[in-house]
Amino acid sequence: MLTGAQAAALECKQEDNAAHGEIETGHPSHLGPQDTFYVSTIKGAGRIYQQTFVDTTER
Repeated sequence: MLTGAQAAALECKQEDNAAHGEIETGHPSHLGPQDTFYVSTIKGAGRIYQQTFVDTTER
């Protein structure tokens, strides 16, 4: 059970995390989410990672 102060703090945090409008990018690959994922290990080569980037530029 949350206290009144804890509930108010959670509501305030939710407002801080909310999106406010849109972000416009003028150039491809200027802004986008990126993730790195460990795939495997290959003898003689070492660790293999996959990097993923999603371009958010509207066309």
